[in-house]
Amino acid sequence: MEVQASNIPAVLKERKQWVLWAEEVRDGKPTKVPYNRGGFRASSTDAGTWDTFESVLIKYEMGGYAGIGFVFSKDDPFCGIDLDGCYSKSAGMQSWATDVIRSLDTYGEWSPSGTGVKLIVEGHFPLEKGKNKKLDYPKVCDKSCGIEIYGSDRFFCITGRRGKSSHCEPQPRQLQLEQLCMKYFGQELTIERAKKYLAAMEPAVSGSNGSRQTCKAVLAVVKGFGLADTSAMQVLREFNARCQPPWSDREIERRIHWAQKQGGAVGYLRDAKGEEYQKIPVQEIEYKTGVGDAIEVCLEAMSMLEASQRKVVLAAIQASVR
Repeated sequence: MEVQASNIPAVLKERKQWVLWAEEVRDGKPTKVPYNRGGFRASSTDAGTWDTFESVLIKYEMGGYAGIGFVFSKDDPFCGIDLDGCYSKSAGMQSWATDVIRSLDTYGEWSPSGTGVKLIVEGHFPLEKGKNKKLDYPKVCDKSCGIEIYGSDRFFCITGRRGKSSHCEPQPRQLQLEQLCMKYFGQELTIERAKKYLAAMEPAVSGSNGSRQTCKAVLAVVKGFGLADTSAMQVLREFNARCQPPWSDREIERRIHWAQKQGGAVGYLRDAKGEEYQKIPVQEIEYKTGVGDAIEVCLEAMSMLEASQRKVVLAAIQASVR
């Protein structure tokens, strides 16, 4: 597909984040490989291998390359969304892709194959790394349906073949971007949000209401973000590493199970729009230690002692209850 340079957004053209690309076979599959204007391999993580728009366009027009590409970087305000396998002449544009295109309402263009759509928005990608997902929708072309979203460390082949309803430039769509991520990558996004929320909380410190602070963190994860056992533990381990001293996994697990039994709203932090969740306080509930908890704590402590030490402790307990 020939590049229509005049349609490419001006805000992208002005950045030195451009590469050429050629299609090569890797492991038996065609792969789009980036190059700089000097003919050397480019890297989506090395800005030193990127060029200006004008220089790659001139090189492309001289021949030898399939097209040009824009590299997304953490230093720019853009995020790219790639909708794979969403169109064919016989089936038309698939409804799932139409929903994404309409919700983002931004700059969009046809992919080089003509069977996919690439969208670019102004917005911060809310996940740590780019994501891709195969979608269980009917196949309408030689490519499976899928969605990919990247904020950095990836280049998009740019054709300039704008869609009929496309804006000329990327539009600010932070809220819509987060809603899209929640729809297709909800669990990953919730975990990232929970980590960010707990990172802003003070750690639990022994002698300074440490137990209460830990319960507050657990309630935020379990009730506020609605995370289940494994995911909750994954988030809480990062918080626990800052505590003085850290709690054992068993102690954290006990509090997770306690939080799951409590009433009240679930998911109020997860479902907050945009960055609002960071300003919402945790719905605190007093943690009361029962007899069962006390016995379990004692047994855990005893299990860490040597046999001779356990005998001494047991003898002391027997003497105290006579």
